[in-house]
Amino acid sequence: MGISKEDPIEEWTEYDAPTQTVTQSEPQATLVATMCSGNQLYAYIAASPVSQEAGVVLADNSPEYEWGPRGGFEGCSTLNLEQASYDPDTQTSLVKVSMTLENPDLEQVEVSMNLNHNFKPIAAYGPVIIPVTESQTLSCSADITVVNTTRQMEEAWGLRPDQPEFSEYTQEGTIYQISICAGYIELEMQTPTLEEWTAVSGAEVLLDLEKLSDIELPPQLEGYLVRDTYGGSWLVSVKEILADARLNYRDGTSELITQIPSAYAGTWGSGESPYPGSSRDGIHVFRFTPAQAFDLSQVESITIGSTTYPFPQAADLGA
Repeated sequence: MGISKEDPIEEWTEYDAPTQTVTQSEPQATLVATMCSGNQLYAYIAASPVSQEAGVVLADNSPEYEWGPRGGFEGCSTLNLEQASYDPDTQTSLVKVSMTLENPDLEQVEVSMNLNHNFKPIAAYGPVIIPVTESQTLSCSADITVVNTTRQMEEAWGLRPDQPEFSEYTQEGTIYQISICAGYIELEMQTPTLEEWTAVSGAEVLLDLEKLSDIELPPQLEGYLVRDTYGGSWLVSVKEILADARLNYRDGTSELITQIPSAYAGTWGSGESPYPGSSRDGIHVFRFTPAQAFDLSQVESITIGSTTYPFPQAADLGA
C-alpha cells in the first residue's frame, strides 16, 4: 500500500496521523499518505469513527455501505473512493483515494467524503487537503516492433452488428520508451497516422455506417467510429506483444505483468496523451496501473519478448 511504518515505500509521502479512539464522536478525516504520478494522484485517508457494522460491510465492497465524494471535486476529472482496511479497535477506516487531475500543475486538491448507507449519506468526513507532489519515474529506451493487421482491427470492432468488409493490410509501429513510477508502467509508441491507417485499412466504410444512423452526430463526433477502431486495433496489437511481459526485481524474482493485480478491469489501457489529438499523429500511450504501488527501489528491468530492458536504479538517480 505504501503506508507501512515497518517497510515504507519511498515514492509515497507519509503523514503522522493522530491516534484515534473509540470515544470520539465527531467524524474526522486525516491524510495518511500521498503519491502522484503524472496526472494520477493517490492518497490514503483515515476516517473515524466508522461503526463496526459499516466497516465490515465496506471491506466486502457491498453497496449497502459505500464511500462517496461530497460536493464538487475541483481540479480533477475523476475521483474514486474505496475502503482499503478497517480497524475495529479504533473504529477507523483507511480510505484509498484515486483521482485524475485536470491540471498536473496544481499544488493541492481538497477532498470531502460521505459515508453512504443504501445510497443515502449518514456521515460526512473532511475536507482533507491533499498536496500534489510528483513521484519519481524511471525510464528506458526501447525498439519494439508492433504489428497491426486486419485481424486486430476486426477484434477491436468486436461483436458489434453489421461488421463492414475491411481491407487486408499490415502496418508496423514501434514502442520507443518504457517508464515506470510508483503508480503505473507506461509505454510510448509511434505508429502510422490515423489518415495513413485509414487509407490502407478501408476504415472509411465506417463513415457510411455513421451516416446510416438515425442519430444526428454533432460535428466534433463525426468520424468517431474510425478513431475508436484505429486506437482499439493498436491496443489489441500492444496487448498481444505484452502478453508475456515480466517485471524483474533486484532480488532475482520476476512477475508476469498480466498476473499483477490491476486497479482497473483488464491489464493495459490508454494513458495520458502528450497533447490533444496526438493519437491522430500516430503517438500512442499505454498504461498498466497496479492495485498496489510499485516499490521503485526494488525494480530492476522489464522483459518484453526475448529482450530485457534495464531501468536506471532509483538510488543512482538520487545520488
